[in-house]
Amino acid sequence: MKKITLALSLILVFSTIAIAMNKVDLSVQEMIIQPHGEDIIYTNNFHDETMALQCRLSWFCVYSKISNPTDNIMFVSWRKSAFIDVNGNSHKVVPGQTLVIDMTRDVPDTMIPPHTSAQIDIYPHGFWQNNNDYKMILDYPVSRNLFGVIVDIRGKKSKEYHKFARKYSGQSLGLILCLTDGEGKDLYYNFKLNLDFDKGLEKYLASGGESEHPGFANEKPAPNVGLSLESNVISEVKEGSLAEKAGLQKGDRIIEINGKKIDKIENPEQYIKERATAGFSVMIMFDRSGITDLATLKL
Repeated sequence: MKKITLALSLILVFSTIAIAMNKVDLSVQEMIIQPHGEDIIYTNNFHDETMALQCRLSWFCVYSKISNPTDNIMFVSWRKSAFIDVNGNSHKVVPGQTLVIDMTRDVPDTMIPPHTSAQIDIYPHGFWQNNNDYKMILDYPVSRNLFGVIVDIRGKKSKEYHKFARKYSGQSLGLILCLTDGEGKDLYYNFKLNLDFDKGLEKYLASGGESEHPGFANEKPAPNVGLSLESNVISEVKEGSLAEKAGLQKGDRIIEINGKKIDKIENPEQYIKERATAGFSVMIMFDRSGITDLATLKL
């Protein structure tokens, strides 16, 4: 009887974990090595009432920004999180500031206070070495100098790059994050990163709104973004628009768009409309009466 009770308990535990695991598809629109010193550009966005994730795949880590929109302290549990490579193998992950920690030890949880964000570079174990000789998450075609040091990725028009793109196109990577809420409850998020080497938005804009890229057909009517700005403050939200559905209101002060500070965007209103019209999700961090929140505009 004890064995049966134990077996049922284990089934219940694993069932609870499976139910808690949210599988979210995130498309990687541009696969390049991030030049040193550039602002990080987040191309993947997700949020719910508990957390928000913005991330971008680099050659040896995942650039991420994790936001806590709740009134409670939140923790990222690294010992319960993982990275899944293209072959389906699971790897431990560590935040960048703890790379020197022996991976046989548990990495301390990262605390994210209420209504704040933490920019965290997530490193999968097995893709870096202690002498800073980084291994790549994918085998990028790179150029090396006379000393064998990587200096750049092969050009987009090179045969090596096209071969690389064909090899990984349609495949995916995974990022499993375990968050602990203010009540000590573990929340699991299983993000699937689909590898897409087509710079869809740039192609769409360069063509004047005409593109063969899926979802960008020019015969489709433009979506009703319904958002007007005066400086960084929303001056109008049209009824039935994407902005209204996202929960934005007149008077909201925009802080960031897709992880970029609004003061670094030349024309924020146009920036939002171009991306929403092209079929991309647009994550907006805003302030309303002193409270920071997130909204996502998407078709």
